[in-house]
Amino acid sequence: MLKGMYQLVGSMSISEKSLDYISQNLANINTVGYKRRGLFVRDLLDAERALNLVKGGEPGSGGLLETYVAFDQGELKRTDRPYDLAISGDAFFVLEGKNGYRYSRNGHFTLSDDGEIVNSSGEALLGQSGPIRIDTRARQVVVEKDGRVYQDDEMIDRIRLVGAETIRQGGMIDRIDPLLLEGDPGVPADVKVMQGYLEMSNVEPVKEMTQLIQRHKRFEVG
Repeated sequence: MLKGMYQLVGSMSISEKSLDYISQNLANINTVGYKRRGLFVRDLLDAERALNLVKGGEPGSGGLLETYVAFDQGELKRTDRPYDLAISGDAFFVLEGKNGYRYSRNGHFTLSDDGEIVNSSGEALLGQSGPIRIDTRARQVVVEKDGRVYQDDEMIDRIRLVGAETIRQGGMIDRIDPLLLEGDPGVPADVKVMQGYLEMSNVEPVKEMTQLIQRHKRFEVG
C-alpha cells in the first residue's frame, strides 16, 4: 500500500513538472532560436526514487526524472536584415555579457552605438579576437557562410561558434565554461551561418497542445 502511494505521488509530481515545461514551450513558440525543453522519465516504477523526489529530490540529479533540451533545427525565416544571423547545423553563437559567456541560437542582433554586434540584452557576439566590432561608418557588412565578417570588402573577424555536441557533453544549458573557448569547439564541418535569416523556435504547437491535454487528464486522474 505504501509503495503504491509513493508511486502515485511520484506520478503526480512528474505530471506537474511536465506541465510546467509544456507551458514554457508554448510560451516560447515565437521566440527566435528557442529550443524545446522536456522531461525524461527514467524509472516510473522505482518506489525508492519516487520517495526521494517527494522528499525534495531535484530532476536531473540522478533521481526519477531527467531534464533535456531538444536541439533539433528550427525553421529558417528570411528577413534580409544584415545583422539577423541564423545557424544551419549543430552549433551555437557565443555571447559575452556582464555575467560571463553564454551560448545561444538566437541570432537577432543589432549594431550598438560603439559598433558591437549585440542582442536585445546587450550581450556582444564574439569573434575569434573578442566582441566583433563594426565601423559605424561602414557602407556594407557581409557575413559569409563560414562565419567570416567583412565590412566594405575587408575581412575583420570570424564569428566564434561552439558545437552542440560539445555543449551536450559539458551538461551546460545556459552558460559556457571559459575553457571551451580555449579548446576545440567541436563545430561540425557542415555548419553554416546564414546572414539575413532567423531561426525560429523548434516547438511544434499541435504536439505540445496534445501533450498538454494528456498531462492535464493524467493529473486529474492522479
